[in-house]
Amino acid sequence: MPSSIDIASNALLLIGDNPISSFDDDGAGAKVAANLYPETKKRLLSEHPWSFALKQQRLNKLSQKPDVLTHFKNAFQLPTDLIRIWNIQSHSDYILIGNLLYSNENEVLATYVFDVDEVNLPPHFTKSLEYTLAADFAISVTESVSMSEKMESKAMTFTSKAMAIDSQGRPQTAIIDSPIINARFGGNRFLIMALWQFQSNMNRGELDPTLVGRIDIQAYYNGLRTATNVLTAPQGGAKRRPGQDFLGVSIDNGRLENFSFNVEQSYLLVFTDLKMQIYKDDVLQTNINGSGF
Repeated sequence: MPSSIDIASNALLLIGDNPISSFDDDGAGAKVAANLYPETKKRLLSEHPWSFALKQQRLNKLSQKPDVLTHFKNAFQLPTDLIRIWNIQSHSDYILIGNLLYSNENEVLATYVFDVDEVNLPPHFTKSLEYTLAADFAISVTESVSMSEKMESKAMTFTSKAMAIDSQGRPQTAIIDSPIINARFGGNRFLIMALWQFQSNMNRGELDPTLVGRIDIQAYYNGLRTATNVLTAPQGGAKRRPGQDFLGVSIDNGRLENFSFNVEQSYLLVFTDLKMQIYKDDVLQTNINGSGF
């Protein structure tokens, strides 16, 4: 299994630098890796409830009552390997300050992300970490903004795929019990298996129905089954389709076409029966009549 040195070396190789045998090696690569590796790893672990990095633990209640935040009765010690609290099972309010959790509960069960040793990292996370490190290393090692942006794009792709793979292996079970269901199924309780998958990148837009189930291609993880009245962005997000402007009345039923002569000259062409209207900058420029269309 790869070590932290192996992962950092692979990240350096991705940006064209030499591998290292120790974080104490001479050279810019080793110094940058030694400084950035721990925090980059923790940052990536904190971005998702990775199944391999989650722990549940009953927090240790301190015997001494809180001398601050006196509206809370108890203080609890947070785990030493904690990176991020993901869930607290509590029936009352609580607050996190420093390495303590304050609550009125007598017992607190915490689900949290912890700092996983490299030997226990799955391959999909390791690959994501390598590209994330490469993006962080690139500016300091190569002084190339374009290299950093390239690695950042790769890191987003591999991280999205890693999150999807991780989520696929974690089905959630819900027991449905309601008067409506009892009436429909004669009071029998049944299980519904739900598979939750995290998706942060939608830049492939709406996929062709024939691609449903194609988990072997990247578009499956970055695409949408249905995308109605939305525009997807190259960065991965999506937003509502903007409204339309009223420019004028078409001569007859027809179709609209965009025409770009260059980056500064774009036109809207309105084709109807034997006629064409030309708009530029939302203003009608001319009407063309003829028989050659």
